[in-house]
Amino acid sequence: MSDHTEAPSSAAGIAAECKPPGRLKQLIDLLARIPLPAVGIMLICGAALSDVNNFMLRMLAAGDFQGLSQWAARLTLMQYNLLIPVALLALWARRRNAQGRLGAIGAALIALLPVLHVFLTICAVVWGLILGRGDMDDPFMYIEYLILLAYVGIIITSVAWMRDRSAARLIGPLILIGLALHFLIPWAFTVIYAVLAVTIIRTSLVRKGTAASSSDVS
Repeated sequence: MSDHTEAPSSAAGIAAECKPPGRLKQLIDLLARIPLPAVGIMLICGAALSDVNNFMLRMLAAGDFQGLSQWAARLTLMQYNLLIPVALLALWARRRNAQGRLGAIGAALIALLPVLHVFLTICAVVWGLILGRGDMDDPFMYIEYLILLAYVGIIITSVAWMRDRSAARLIGPLILIGLALHFLIPWAFTVIYAVLAVTIIRTSLVRKGTAASSSDVS
């Protein structure tokens, strides 16, 4: 018998290097177990809330709407800051081994969004609802510009999906197109992410004729 030991594949090596610590791994495993229909519903609801919020902001700018207080908006319409990133993280968690470092970087940046949203929501509720001091001042709300990092994460994630050879072809482009059209065409975000939701449910994330590989997390 030969003494030669076969070197691990590059994919396996990358997976080993990207292996998260214990509690983080438990959280990622929990995300991976979210049923795809539930992920699809989160994407659609999150995109719809985002489009409604943008519509109301346009009405506010035109003087046709008084607007919600910060704490009320964050507890209602702005829940898209939780729904969409959690859904995208749940999708990544199922394919994290196949998407390697690039997918992990995108996921880490996306994870900033729900953390930031929860922090600012708590601050807005304490400041505006409990203490009765109205909306927080603009200097404090500049923290929201960290959301731009999450947008970068979404772009990186879409590229990771497009590079994932076993993943359904439309997932990466739909994630990216939805983000782009969100700023250009009213209600396009909801339509694109509804198509994305149908795609992930019908394909179970893998290309037609491609068996789920050992890189998949079920």
